Amino acid sequence: PKMADLSSYPLIVVPVVLVFALYGKLFFDLVTEGIPNLNWEILTTAYSTHPTMQAGLRNHLLGTLLLIGLTAAISLPVGVGAGLFISEYGGRLSSPVRFCITSLRAMSVFLLGLAALSIVQHSEETMLSSAIQGANSTEGSFLTASIFLSLLVIPVISRATEEGCRSLPTDQREGSAALGSSEGYTLTRLILPWSLPNIVTGLLLGCAEAAGSLAVILFIAGQGDSGIGPFDQVTGLPLVLWGIQEDMSFRDTMAPYQYSAALLLMMITLSLSIAALFLRNRFSKRYRGAQ
Repeated sequence: PKMADLSSYPLIVVPVVLVFALYGKLFFDLVTEGIPNLNWEILTTAYSTHPTMQAGLRNHLLGTLLLIGLTAAISLPVGVGAGLFISEYGGRLSSPVRFCITSLRAMSVFLLGLAALSIVQHSEETMLSSAIQGANSTEGSFLTASIFLSLLVIPVISRATEEGCRSLPTDQREGSAALGSSEGYTLTRLILPWSLPNIVTGLLLGCAEAAGSLAVILFIAGQGDSGIGPFDQVTGLPLVLWGIQEDMSFRDTMAPYQYSAALLLMMITLSLSIAALFLRNRFSKRYRGAQ
């Protein structure tokens, strides 16, 4: 490097160091403030207002896990199908479909949240109101929240699937056709296994993002004093932080556990990210022969 290049290094290094220092400070605060109040009792007790105020993170933790599971179940078939369509069968329709999916990914999460709120408020007279609204409430259910969260995850899975399919070597495609394999056989035995590392990575990273997407469920969520089920009122760990800011009674009861909730949420998202990297490497070695 020339002296002019060396002189510009601080412009790159200093911002990176500052960002890492900020993340380190946040992580230190979460650990030091969250661990002391994180115990088995608080994890197995549900927040309740009847008959007395009772602190607990059980419903918020289970609600976050349920949101991840339902979002994955909705997003996976749609995202994989869209990616396969764009890569293998779309033809002239590939570009419009890809543009729509990209636009969906670029949509503001607050618009998704307002759309969810609009559907919940206008579903009181429909046959699906019990599924759209949380049980015994006028808020949204876990199923409704998962449908809107899946709109964030579907573009991630679709793009990952498309890239995985397109990365299949041409000689393998031609070899499968030369041996007389049908399109369906090539798809299930060659294309999908080859793109599996991309699909799993996109799914887990998308679910990690959905776990902390407060804005989507902000307007339809509750404080976690109802049950946990697909048709119950949606709640999650991010709602602990929001509820403390908005509701005085909730703040008085749950304020000591806001760092614990944030620490749990960080552990979930970090675990999903690590699992995505591990499974990607494992499936790459198994189906692609990568070293």
